Amino acid sequence: MTGVSHSIVTFATLYVTTQNVFIAGSAMLGSLFPDKSEGLFWQSSHRSYSHWFVLYVAAMACFWTPEA
Repeated sequence: MTGVSHSIVTFATLYVTTQNVFIAGSAMLGSLFPDKSEGLFWQSSHRSYSHWFVLYVAAMACFWTPEA
């Protein structure tokens, strides 16, 4: 899947599910983050740590604050 098709599928899936453009757009940008974070060395490290969902779940858990 290319970056463009990955973005389109993510946006469409989230928009159909939530009917919220902001959530769908945020998910679309987030779907590209792992590939973009690998930088110039993506061929040697592609699909390594940047694609490991546990790191993202841990970061979300650290920064999440419940609404009062």
